[in-house]
Amino acid sequence: MKIYFGIDCAPGGIRPNTYAERVFEKLGINSIEAYNKCFGAWEWEVDVDDNFDYESFKTWMKAEMDELYKAGRIRGAQWDKVETEK
Repeated sequence: MKIYFGIDCAPGGIRPNTYAERVFEKLGINSIEAYNKCFGAWEWEVDVDDNFDYESFKTWMKAEMDELYKAGRIRGAQWDKVETEK
């Protein structure tokens, strides 16, 4: 399974990879480079084990990104699981 997530930040400030570090820590992986960077909107796709608890991650991700959004640190975020063929 893969996890997709994107974080959008306003221009000129802290870049999305700063906040992505929290996601990498939660996933228990080393940082990786975003596969897409369009101004302040950056996107990542990360491989995780098939038994990864996505529901728990989704709950954590919503709380984490809502906190950043309400604090004015990000303009938005999105995430989903990407099913891979077996």
